[in-house]
Amino acid sequence: RPVPSAPPLTANSMPLSANSMRAVSTSACITSVSLREASHQTKLAHLVVHVPPEYLCPITLEIMTDPVILSDGHVYERAAIKKWLKNHTTSPKTNQPVSPDQLTPCHPLRIIITEFVEKTLSNSNQSRLQ
Repeated sequence: RPVPSAPPLTANSMPLSANSMRAVSTSACITSVSLREASHQTKLAHLVVHVPPEYLCPITLEIMTDPVILSDGHVYERAAIKKWLKNHTTSPKTNQPVSPDQLTPCHPLRIIITEFVEKTLSNSNQSRLQ
């Protein structure tokens, strides 16, 4: 049975507006990474879940699937920070100058987020069966 689509969750479990979702969707590159991102958002959208703020990109306020560390020390979704850096030479969080070619994958956080999504879905499915 198909799951009804709903807006993505933010750190406060409040859905984003349709306009902000459209802007985020439009900005995302069509890659396997953005497809996984959409999948995480779609899978969790029907649940009321507290998403730890560390799992959210500070630019999009959506769950990250390809987190990268910028030279400012903060973690961002790769597609979002790449888009930001096309028009800016500073950090979106600190306003300090940054180098756009110094994005380091944050594999441990990606694994933790993936496990969080899978565990949340598993717990949701188990509670529905009871």
